[in-house]
Amino acid sequence: MIQVQKQSGVEATMMGGIQRGMPVYDIEDVMLGVVGQIHHGRDTDEFEPEEFDLLTGVPDIPMALMTRMWHQGYLEIDTGLLFGNYLVLSHQIADVTDDGVFLLCFRDDLIQL
Repeated sequence: MIQVQKQSGVEATMMGGIQRGMPVYDIEDVMLGVVGQIHHGRDTDEFEPEEFDLLTGVPDIPMALMTRMWHQGYLEIDTGLLFGNYLVLSHQIADVTDDGVFLLCFRDDLIQL
């Protein structure tokens, strides 16, 4: 069992406003793709790695980072066929509006699937 800080109220509110299909933009407002899978975070102190669907096959994600993502939330950016898909951690999200999800980082700062 690994313990980690749970999602803050601000992160939870932003993650709660995200829906599949919303456009996702980087810090310079370049559209990266659309929201695919969303994990809103779990309000529990226990983490079971077997419960991951999206992350279990991704190499090179340290257990501490997987745990943080599990508790605080993450989303997948579906880029289509040109690039691989990406993961966005909840703390990388600057804002969520009717126009889309706006990030605090560039594509190169994201975990590529």
